[in-house]
Amino acid sequence: MTTATGRALVIGKFLPPHVGHHALIDEASRVAATVEVIVCDLPGQRPDATRRAGWLAAVHPTARIRIVADICGWHAPAPCPPACSAAWARHLRAAGLGPWDLVVTSEPYGPRFASELGAGHVPFDPTRSKRPVSATAVRRDLTGHWWALHPVVRGGLARRVVVVGAESTGTTTLARHLAATLDAPWVPEFGRHHTETLAAAAGSIWDVSWTAADFRRIADGQARLEDDVLAGWAASDRPPGKRGPWLVCDTDLAATSVWHERYLGAPAPWLVARAIDGSRRPDLYVLTTPDGVIFEQDGLRDGEHLRDRMTDRFRSVLVDTGVPTVEVGGPPAARLDQVLTTLDRLPSRFDRGGSRHPPP
Repeated sequence: MTTATGRALVIGKFLPPHVGHHALIDEASRVAATVEVIVCDLPGQRPDATRRAGWLAAVHPTARIRIVADICGWHAPAPCPPACSAAWARHLRAAGLGPWDLVVTSEPYGPRFASELGAGHVPFDPTRSKRPVSATAVRRDLTGHWWALHPVVRGGLARRVVVVGAESTGTTTLARHLAATLDAPWVPEFGRHHTETLAAAAGSIWDVSWTAADFRRIADGQARLEDDVLAGWAASDRPPGKRGPWLVCDTDLAATSVWHERYLGAPAPWLVARAIDGSRRPDLYVLTTPDGVIFEQDGLRDGEHLRDRMTDRFRSVLVDTGVPTVEVGGPPAARLDQVLTTLDRLPSRFDRGGSRHPPP
């Protein structure tokens, strides 16, 4: 068996990465000792290049993943004309990248592009017979091409809607109904389980002495629960519903910050920052109000007199996050319809964005 040598280049938008892309990178790993993958970054693209590069790095840990500004926005979405090959060769050299011994592609421009780089060309499945999928097809019909996505990518494409609110305002009821309607995984409230444990040990909820350590445990437990639910769903091959992949969370760390302030008397900006950091950032917050909900004392709640004040505090914290928010009240069906209407108005999951680059 001959040991692979040299450096191979794989380049693309990977919008999003799919089984064909992964097979291409695997082929490059078979024919070369070092594989460099360039993710083309066009301003305004969703998901952005940083996220796409992160997914590729997770699936292909031995490859070197780089992000390079895309110079092909002037003709997108049309295929690259011949002039692009020379322009890209100059662009990559100017960025201090290369040289490469091989360029591995499944595109018609491959031989010309490799020649401009002074490299050999390795064609891989140019007819797409081995991996009958394209990123364009995935973007057009994500549910129909769910099979073509790695669990890492599936989890990364899932958007988050977080339902929060004061005690006994219908948050859990709405979160469950929403998850069922979206055919989406649902993340329960870790803090309730922790509260039940503390109340049982203290004798009642009113005898609990809350500490900063309790809120750190709740924050870690909620984050871990979200990650576990999302990973399990992404690995299950269960396709998303017609509105695409969503993760429905019954509370999050921003909501935990409100309870930190309630019980410890001090705000917790670190919890809010953690709630909206990176891929954990929600696409929508849903704030449930007391309107239309009769207060029910379940042995763990402070009391009805706090609902309006706590709702106001939730409202202020959510404004500070900068995340789109919708407030809902009234009967359950009206709340659900309002959330679904808001979800349908959010920006598309995929977007090519514009271009800052003139023709080469």
